[in-house]
Amino acid sequence: MATPSTENYVLGRGMLYWDPWDTSTTAYLGERALGNAPEVSINMNATFLDHFSSMSGFKSKDKTVVNEVSPQVTFTLEELVSDNWQLLVFGTKTTVTQTVSDGALTKVIAKPLKGRYFDLDSRSIQTKLITHGTVTGGPFQKGETITGGTSNKTAVVLEVRSSTSLLIGTDGGITTAETITGGTSNATATTTSGGVYTAGAVTVFLTGTPATVYTPTTDYTVDAATGRIFITATSNIAEDISITVVFGRAALTYTKILALDSVGQEGKLRYVSDNPEGGQWEMIIWKVRLKPNGDTALIGDDWAKLGFQGDILRDATYHPTSPYMDLIVTDA
Repeated sequence: MATPSTENYVLGRGMLYWDPWDTSTTAYLGERALGNAPEVSINMNATFLDHFSSMSGFKSKDKTVVNEVSPQVTFTLEELVSDNWQLLVFGTKTTVTQTVSDGALTKVIAKPLKGRYFDLDSRSIQTKLITHGTVTGGPFQKGETITGGTSNKTAVVLEVRSSTSLLIGTDGGITTAETITGGTSNATATTTSGGVYTAGAVTVFLTGTPATVYTPTTDYTVDAATGRIFITATSNIAEDISITVVFGRAALTYTKILALDSVGQEGKLRYVSDNPEGGQWEMIIWKVRLKPNGDTALIGDDWAKLGFQGDILRDATYHPTSPYMDLIVTDA
């Protein structure tokens, strides 16, 4: 459209796409939409070398040439997904698969301290709690094997939680309303539940003295999601004396990003406009090296954002006729 015209005024909106470059195959891996980007800008930085004549009077500029070009693109992202975090921290992304365990795992904490958290090296902590009716010939004992009279399945008692509940280890399938019998105590009872997974249920005892069992809430709490045990300030657990934690965990799949494992990520950046006012354009930048731009607020009063700055590099090898970028413009 010819100028001047108010139809040429633009209210900018659009989408960014990132396509990483694989040096091993010398090919792009495929474009991924980066999500909502409230700010996208480009700077065609150029440095000029000026020459001044000194033949008479005042020095006067008589020639200028381009001495350096260093174009850049900057943008912020508001969708804090794993792929965008990976770009920000120069990371390598892996998928971690955690297998299920109903209580066969142990963690020795050699020097517990009150008011401190200790990592159990697993996430999504849980164990199975089985409930039962009145015990005869008992009580059940910690460490013994119980057997189901109907299912004929067995499980190890990790802890006698109450007169009507047991925290059990690996469960072969004890069912509801069957008689369970203790292998050492010969105690018997009828189950009222075949086992309920309880988040954060663990057993903590003095290392080498399994009979010395500590009390949940009073002596410790468990952050089930992150897999940590907290020794309370008023705990009966003695500091610097080893304790053992017996626990189970759920099956879990999660993403882990190894930060600073892939510094200097390069790829193609595509911007496709969707302007509600004005013309439209598409910018394809062949070779961009991304890096973080500014701080990333993990806590704040505004929407969290990831800031990026990209150096636009010359790519004459694969795009000899347009080594920096293509700009496709559709006038309003």
